[in-house]
Amino acid sequence: MKITHLFYILVAVAVSSCTTVSVGDPNFQQAKDTKTIKRIKGDIVPPPEEKGGWITDKKGPEKPKKPEMKKATIHFAYNKSLISEDEIPKIVAISKYLKEHKMHELRIEGHCDERGSEEYNRALGEHRAIAIRDYLIEIGIAKRRLHTQSFGEEKLKDSGKTENSHRKNRRAELFVLKTNSQSSR
Repeated sequence: MKITHLFYILVAVAVSSCTTVSVGDPNFQQAKDTKTIKRIKGDIVPPPEEKGGWITDKKGPEKPKKPEMKKATIHFAYNKSLISEDEIPKIVAISKYLKEHKMHELRIEGHCDERGSEEYNRALGEHRAIAIRDYLIEIGIAKRRLHTQSFGEEKLKDSGKTENSHRKNRRAELFVLKTNSQSSR
């Protein structure tokens, strides 16, 4: 009989020392990506930088996903094909990706808002695509891996007539293409 009581006491102590806290607990504010965390003997589990990972209901630590660079959008000022300083980091990120992935090429599509003639907008879209291509060549990407195309005003991102709509349409879209050819090396 004493062994049975002792067993129940040990089970009760074990259960009471390990409780679950919901994310809304005011004592814990870092669990944004988990539904619950566990407390062990009343202490909150330390953050990943201290412990190497959260104790969660999931099995094992999650591996961080390698970001894939598949698309970027570069915006332009009205009636311009000059790349603004704010857009340069996007192009540099694409160039780094292309340098790491030698089998990939890039399609650069130039776009405009609907103001101006169709011919003018097609030419402006081409100038925008070529400006990005030339910048990528300057920073080390081979010209044979870069393909430009202008759509002018054909593929509007936003059909509205406001300045905000026009701003969304003044762009170049960059698409990473995976190729099977050996010539990309």
